[in-house]
Amino acid sequence: MCSTLTLHEVFIDRFAELDEILKRRLTAVIEQWAPGLDIIAVRMVKPTIPEAIQDKFSRANDLTSKLKTINERQHVELAAVEKERSLAVMAAEKDSAVAQMAADARVLKTTEKVALENVSNTMHVARSKERADAYAYGRMKEAEVNRLRLTPEFLAMRAQQEYLKGMDMYLGSHVPTTFAMRSDSGGDGKGGGGEVENPALLTQGMRQVRPGLQQDQEG
Repeated sequence: MCSTLTLHEVFIDRFAELDEILKRRLTAVIEQWAPGLDIIAVRMVKPTIPEAIQDKFSRANDLTSKLKTINERQHVELAAVEKERSLAVMAAEKDSAVAQMAADARVLKTTEKVALENVSNTMHVARSKERADAYAYGRMKEAEVNRLRLTPEFLAMRAQQEYLKGMDMYLGSHVPTTFAMRSDSGGDGKGGGGEVENPALLTQGMRQVRPGLQQDQEG
């Protein structure tokens, strides 16, 4: 039996069964070697364990209990750490999802803003081009009209008209009095001829008497 059972099983786990085990085995042996003998009962008594062995066994049991306690504590701590890690991963994933949504919203807003600006810029460019084309077309037409109108004959006619506008004719008593006449008889102002002392004053006097001439002609 000692070869098939451990010391722990003999003295602790299966000690209550050893009586029946020994009785069955002894009965089998007696029936083979001494037929007619019967075994009525078998009683096992625990032997006295030496104190040194008992102390070692007790210390081993204490160490086993401590190891079990440590293992259980480690399992609990590992479970707590795993739970914290799972919560941290979930929180990080949630924050990442929220940040991704915010980034997507900003990107969408920026894209829409850029699209609106592109449309506005396109419309502004189109309007500017239309105005530039219209201005260029108008200037081109004006240049064409001027080219057809400003012929040498037309320019000569305009020059004559401007020349005639600059000429003034005075009649009767409206001849300017700014003439300073010098006569052969000593400059008494009465004579048949004379010369203008200051042409600028003559022109100024002619300009001044023109309104009076026009009023007399209208009267």
